[in-house]
Amino acid sequence: NEKNIFRPRNLIPGTLIYKGRVKQGYSIDIHYYNKHESKTLSFESTSSFIDFDVSFNDKDDYIKWINITGLWNINDIKKVGAHLNISDLILEEILNISTHSINRARKDYLFNCIQMVYIDNREITNEYISIYKSSDVLVTFQEKPGDIFDDIRNRIRNNEGLVRQKPLDYLYFCLMDALGDNYLAVAERLQPSIEDIEEKVIRGDRMKIQVIHELRKILMILEFSTEPVGKFIQLLLEDDTLLPKTDRYFLESLDTHMKQAISEIKLQNDSMDHLFENFVLNNSNNMNQVMTILTIFSAIFIPLSFLAGVFGMNFDYLPGLHNRMGFFYFLIGCGVTAVGMLALFKIKKWF
Repeated sequence: NEKNIFRPRNLIPGTLIYKGRVKQGYSIDIHYYNKHESKTLSFESTSSFIDFDVSFNDKDDYIKWINITGLWNINDIKKVGAHLNISDLILEEILNISTHSINRARKDYLFNCIQMVYIDNREITNEYISIYKSSDVLVTFQEKPGDIFDDIRNRIRNNEGLVRQKPLDYLYFCLMDALGDNYLAVAERLQPSIEDIEEKVIRGDRMKIQVIHELRKILMILEFSTEPVGKFIQLLLEDDTLLPKTDRYFLESLDTHMKQAISEIKLQNDSMDHLFENFVLNNSNNMNQVMTILTIFSAIFIPLSFLAGVFGMNFDYLPGLHNRMGFFYFLIGCGVTAVGMLALFKIKKWF
């Protein structure tokens, strides 16, 4: 339960505490590549990775992408950060798992902590991922195995596209572009579900409110993720010194994709808000109809109960008490009273 997670306060800045809940596996994947070749290696321990990275010859001739899985292993994360010259303040933000995005641009590094939302086995899932790019290395941090960057890895291995022909800045653009494309893909995937809910709400069909809440939750995560990333992309476009080795055309294309995703998600969010309000209104109207019917029945049986009480009193002399047809006359009188009241309610348009 999220409420039972301990959140330490008033700690020294730079104190590393993992605030997530995923504790499975730890690995470091490293990709070295240039125009002529690419190498991919996996390490289960930080010490073996550091030993390899220190002893690797001619590493200045290669572009380096390091992917670290398993943020729960704080000691190893700290060792990796020290080896790659990543400050403890940045590592602290990486381990501070949250739905809110962090996007920072400096002359010597770019840093993003964002929600990676994508479709996995026809299910929409999200994961907190961090991207750190310095002048000579790009590092991605994630809680668990699996991400949306497999296509980029395949392009590196198979020398497809421009990734092996371009500098490190282009790799960073590719990762951000993959994130933007998946935001838009998820938004497009949600559209049929929103339209289905809209039809049910218009028809007044019965449905579970959990369906609406799940969609609103996903859209909220998407909105929290896309808007900060969109502003960050605009910042990269405005300042040529932040990503100098990437063509403006690529960033403009990424900016366009992000704006499309943001617009679509905002539209869907507004639609879900209106559908939720209409859903609540429909339920209220249905309840009012039920209460109206019950009230009408109660109003009809009040005089009938009164008549039954009057003729059921234990007096020796009552009109029609000894009449053989008295019971039937009483039933006819009750029926006429009930029908008359229904007719009156209908004329008054009370139902």
